[in-house]
Amino acid sequence: MFHNFIFLDIAWLILGVVLSIIFVWCIISRKKNYNFLWFHLLSKTYKNSYWYYIFLGMIAVITVFFWALLARPTELYETETVSRDGIDIQVVLDVSRSMIATDIQPSRIVAAKEILSDFLWELSSDRVGIVLFAGKPFTSVPLSFDYDFLIDFVSGISVDTIDQRFPSLLGTAIGDGMILAADGLLRDTIEREKIMILIADGEANTGVDPLVALKYLKDKSIKTYTIWVWKSEDTFIETIDGFGIRGKSPVQWVDETTLREISSQTGGKYYRADSPETLREIFTDISKLETTPIEVEVFVSEQHKYTEVLFLMLLLYMMFVGIYFVKKIEV
Repeated sequence: MFHNFIFLDIAWLILGVVLSIIFVWCIISRKKNYNFLWFHLLSKTYKNSYWYYIFLGMIAVITVFFWALLARPTELYETETVSRDGIDIQVVLDVSRSMIATDIQPSRIVAAKEILSDFLWELSSDRVGIVLFAGKPFTSVPLSFDYDFLIDFVSGISVDTIDQRFPSLLGTAIGDGMILAADGLLRDTIEREKIMILIADGEANTGVDPLVALKYLKDKSIKTYTIWVWKSEDTFIETIDGFGIRGKSPVQWVDETTLREISSQTGGKYYRADSPETLREIFTDISKLETTPIEVEVFVSEQHKYTEVLFLMLLLYMMFVGIYFVKKIEV
């Protein structure tokens, strides 16, 4: 049970044990200089009784528990290497302002997030990374097996994740997002199926031309699935100008031809996601791709045990107080 239990700062515990031993010895030695009020009352109340020494021992142990807390009690779990069959997936998600459009209920961005979370729940051996883009792309999560973290991260995504109040961050930089995601996939040289899932709802209007990025993906054999999140031609989003005046702005159409070209030339597939149900079908198709085994090193993890030590210390303290007052009444 305790074979992985250690103290990260054991010097504190050693110091506490030494000080406790010295303190108890000084009290027991009955030297006048160490005749503190509390111990003097104990000695006077339980003179020539073994309860005096029991109480001293309990006080010493409580003190040691206090120093043990400072020593950072921790349980370590050993590193191990396991084999996992799967693929590497980079999700490239558009978070431009048009993703708040409500032609897909409750909104494009919320629908994409919900289905992406469902997709992550189904995974067990695939590494997933996330790149968010608007006017510029950002690697938000590198390739990871930590699905709990990925799901938590996805739940917090919004169009405000990239602060588009800055003009340089406005727009839809599809090509830049593709290149950044591809670099994330290629950073690991392990031979493994590498795919990209591009989710966008608008036409590329800034950054690298998506067709230039396509050549890069083809050279690197990165299969790309493109998803157009769109339903209605007459779609508007609410806007607020610098004076706080609300208005409506039409949502641009996507360059559907380019998205089809990206998917077909990389061996992927193009989807038009006009409802949450369609998005769900898309991720179901992707989850059926051929997998490749990979050796994964699971790193040492730490689980701090402060609560357990504090509980023992408080339990012993309550026992001390309870016994003290019971014996005091008897005396």
